[in-house]
Amino acid sequence: MKQADSLLWVTPNASSSPFVDVAGTLLRTLQAEQPSLKVSWLCLNQNETDEIKIMKSIKLAYSSMMQGENEVRLDVDGMGAQIIRYMPDEDIAAATGVALPREVDSPIDGRDYELALAAARTPVVLSYDPAAPQPEQQTLDNGVSEVDPDSSECGTVKVKVQVQASVINSDDIAQYNGQIENRVPTHGGKTSTTALGTFFAGKVLKPATTASPRTSVMGWTEGACANTVVVKHNRLIPFGDQAPVQALTRFAALGTAMAVLEGHTRARKGDLIHLVNLGTILHEAFHVVCQFLSVEVIRDDDRSKFTIEASKTGELLVNGVLVNIHKNLAVCHDTLVKLLRDLDRDSWFNFPTPKCFALKDYKEAFKAAIESRDLVVLNHDDLDGISHVPIYRPPTHLLTPQGAYIIIGGLGGLGRYTCSWLVEHG
Repeated sequence: MKQADSLLWVTPNASSSPFVDVAGTLLRTLQAEQPSLKVSWLCLNQNETDEIKIMKSIKLAYSSMMQGENEVRLDVDGMGAQIIRYMPDEDIAAATGVALPREVDSPIDGRDYELALAAARTPVVLSYDPAAPQPEQQTLDNGVSEVDPDSSECGTVKVKVQVQASVINSDDIAQYNGQIENRVPTHGGKTSTTALGTFFAGKVLKPATTASPRTSVMGWTEGACANTVVVKHNRLIPFGDQAPVQALTRFAALGTAMAVLEGHTRARKGDLIHLVNLGTILHEAFHVVCQFLSVEVIRDDDRSKFTIEASKTGELLVNGVLVNIHKNLAVCHDTLVKLLRDLDRDSWFNFPTPKCFALKDYKEAFKAAIESRDLVVLNHDDLDGISHVPIYRPPTHLLTPQGAYIIIGGLGGLGRYTCSWLVEHG
């Protein structure tokens, strides 16, 4: 084992954490004695008998481990296989970049964060060292500039927004239940997790011509359950003096309904729609959008062209097919904006009050969204006592190809090896 640099441990599926039994103790000991050793545990579905699939799972698991993607639990090709990497408790291991640290309960204290999924039904808040490089975020920030809102370039300009509230919707529930996967790089750019959130409300941080700093806006983007988002200018809508939670709820509900009716079903005047088991907020929103599109809602399922229902686990289905809200929003965005402009102030305020949770209660929020089959709002104002996984600053490289180094002594075996290594690496 002293010559090994990686170890893939393969067993049938474990019902509990794998690092609590004899085998777990062995792996813990091996990694403690050899910190550089990569240790991954591949849990195969115990009902899987196809040898080809099993070998493919093992090959993919090993490939992912060697590429450094084993810091989170992964599903391999949807075949019931999972990789679970041992996460040491020692903060020093995390601080030096050896592994992800343990989850902690503490204020985030100005750190960047996002709500993501490490695996199905495993939401986590990932927090990032403000000093850590964030390549993707920096690239987006550089795109912020002033532009005429009526010009053709308006849709490409990006605005940075501080999120005050975000929504758990059908897409998030589907990802939570492992029905769909939407993997994007995290802020740190090192891991790949399932980012959550589509709709948000907040304050503009980076200005554009029609979105000056501190303007209250609502919009939609990928990974909206975060402290800040960078969004295309044409996806933002000011909401004035309304409360962020109320404005966001109505926007998200109408946006969801529009994505289903205009984007997914392409419903047109005279079509018959049957609504089944929707929560009160979504039910109201679908009626408003149906009226706007001249689509008739009926109670008779036999005569309807489209049956829209919330499944027992909370996802939105059309004629039994799962709907991707985020994907269809791009198709119906202009129609959604027109609907919002056409609604008078009275009808805008007729929506029911949503269930609202502090960000620290995100696990309870997911349960409530599934049980109610409706939208649930996360309030980002209270950040005390959040259970989160700190992502530390990547370790600084001691040696670089651009440096010049003086070696004093270095005539023994270690010195000669070090000199050879320096020459080989430029």
